[in-house]
Amino acid sequence: MKNTLHNRIMRRIYIAFALRIATHTVTIHTALFVLALYVFGVVVHVQRIVEALLRTPLGNMPRYLLSAFMGAEVLTLIALGTMLFVVVSLLRQVGTHFFMRAHVA
Repeated sequence: MKNTLHNRIMRRIYIAFALRIATHTVTIHTALFVLALYVFGVVVHVQRIVEALLRTPLGNMPRYLLSAFMGAEVLTLIALGTMLFVVVSLLRQVGTHFFMRAHVA
């Protein structure tokens, strides 16, 4: 009886801990970034992009990048936007976290 009660209590503690980790903002941001990176990798052939960038003269680089973004598929742009948003948001949260801790101590 005592062992069964102990197991039930510990199972609830483990579930609460797992939910706390799974719903943490860093975990959610990381999962979103990995998902967007996967979609980007599936939709875009990265090796071709690198080869095209290396063939482009340095003076024509802004024009090439603009035309590449203008001709990109919607899913590619959504993946890039999601990755950019996640990185900026995560950096902002981490910076705020360290900034607030520095003044509290």
